Amino acid sequence: MSDCSHPYCGRCGAETASVFTRLRAELAEARAETWRQTTRLQTALEERDAARDALGEPTLVRLADDQPLPEDDAIKAAHPMRSDRHDLYAEAMRLVGAKHSKGALVELVNWLLHEREAYKEG
Repeated sequence: MSDCSHPYCGRCGAETASVFTRLRAELAEARAETWRQTTRLQTALEERDAARDALGEPTLVRLADDQPLPEDDAIKAAHPMRSDRHDLYAEAMRLVGAKHSKGALVELVNWLLHEREAYKEG
């Protein structure tokens, strides 16, 4: 045993104590920074939600001769304003944007239905 009076060590805790003090200060700063980041993210989410509320329900352009489908509610629920899946919507826009005839769109939907069936079976 040492006759040293410094805390945290068996020999001389002066250096060890300063390391602990520094680590405590760094930890406190890291916690404060995490809190600041969390607050910024929460504010951003609240602003996003307020913007969505201000926009109201997504309005999809429908032609007068569009017929209702049993899937309409599920289609509305999948809209990126509700689902937050903007990546899927962008991919849908890419696929549909490449096809201009009704026949090509039918082939696209047919392929997607085949993909869904294969997924369900697999």
